[in-house]
Amino acid sequence: MEMPLPSGEKLSIQSFLPQDRDDAVRVWTDQESMKRYADGAWGLEKARQRFDTLLDRWKQFDGLGGFAVRGADGTFYGVMNSGTMAVDPQWKGEGLEPYKGQTFLSIAGAGFPEFWDHGYGQAGAYAFVNRYHCELLNPEMRTPNNIRNIQTPISDRILVTANKDNIPSIKILEALGFDRIAENVDVGYGKVRDLYLSKRIDENLYNAPILVAQPSQGNATASTSNDLTINVNLV
Repeated sequence: MEMPLPSGEKLSIQSFLPQDRDDAVRVWTDQESMKRYADGAWGLEKARQRFDTLLDRWKQFDGLGGFAVRGADGTFYGVMNSGTMAVDPQWKGEGLEPYKGQTFLSIAGAGFPEFWDHGYGQAGAYAFVNRYHCELLNPEMRTPNNIRNIQTPISDRILVTANKDNIPSIKILEALGFDRIAENVDVGYGKVRDLYLSKRIDENLYNAPILVAQPSQGNATASTSNDLTINVNLV
């Protein structure tokens, strides 16, 4: 999928291929890259296992897995992944009770620090929340050449977690219309986190413009033409 930005740049978001392993592992094992994602870098073995798990997910769920995010020139910026998140009945936190036992779609991402604060994270999140998952949930919106044999996910909303001090990610979630539904939840990442839930994923979201905040330009609305497609490789 190509995601346009106000600057005229385009992100390339493509499902993991085996040759993406080294780049993905570099992100996950980099302390600075991972401080917003998982409270610190993973070990080499865990990162390799994570990549293999996401790559294998295509064989199980088709539409859920890991994605490489690159610039138009092929520069590797980072990773995103799409999966599911079950709200464990054992989790404790403020406002959590109504959601315990439910399973939602979920997304996450991490990138190298030199590519932060350019709008790439928000553009990538928009691509998944407003476009890709709309197509997953609505068979009539799927493009046969891009998304095939998708098993319909079990939720029409996306649930994510965020550290309270991860202000950039929180701003992205708020810009995309996520609501904070629970606070100070221990989800097993070390620090307690807040939980954010998206609006219902439907055609209204699909056509909503993306608002990308850029430090030097303020807020700008990027083009969201309906010819965007996501490149999914079922391996």
